[in-house]
Amino acid sequence: MAKRGPDEAYLLVDGYDVGSETLDLGIARSAMTEEDTGLGDADETHAIVGVNAGTLTQRAFYDDAAGKTEDELIPAARLGALRVVSALVSGNAAGRDMALLNARQANVARIPGRGELTKIEATFLPSGPIDEGKIIQALAAQTGAGASSDGSLDNAASSAAGGIGVLQVTALTLGSYTSIDIKIQDSPNDSTWGDLVTFTATTAAPSAEIPVAVAGTVDRYLRAFITLTGSGSGQSITMLVAFARR
Repeated sequence: MAKRGPDEAYLLVDGYDVGSETLDLGIARSAMTEEDTGLGDADETHAIVGVNAGTLTQRAFYDDAAGKTEDELIPAARLGALRVVSALVSGNAAGRDMALLNARQANVARIPGRGELTKIEATFLPSGPIDEGKIIQALAAQTGAGASSDGSLDNAASSAAGGIGVLQVTALTLGSYTSIDIKIQDSPNDSTWGDLVTFTATTAAPSAEIPVAVAGTVDRYLRAFITLTGSGSGQSITMLVAFARR
């Protein structure tokens, strides 16, 4: 197991790639408990109440350039909105770990300080679980149809409890195509493929989606698959695709 440094952390929120502006990124998960110490008990005890909780916190440089932290966090529509958050702490590469969640942006603060660059902070509260997944396609530009450039991801075995996928799109050039469509496919043998997750057709960027979770068996191998709808040329989609098995 390798040690990891801050240069390997990435943060994507609704297709905004703000890892290079982010200074600190905190991902916390907890099981909610209640004290159940009874009269006469010598030691305090706590019981699990069956609800999981979590937070994701971001502290970053305040940057008002297009697509940077002001666009990501400040507009009024962001506060309280359900957002697609993907946090990478071990590098932008296929097979690396990634947290994926739908989360409400609970707050935002701009923090100027004398002798310092202005900072910005926000907290995201998950609506559902914080899933721990694996990157299938690392964030990179894709220009062709078919399997994406990182190919297939080997999980060593199938799993039986379903899972959930995420698509983050940071840049898009349709090149006269109607849309660029992304799927996650699975395979038992890295040869015969079936559709596992179908994302909404991509027509604009930045954008992101965590669709409804899939149930049942997820085969050993996963890949991202690209379909070009319509006709055109010069197309490009910069995307990250990941999947969390449950």
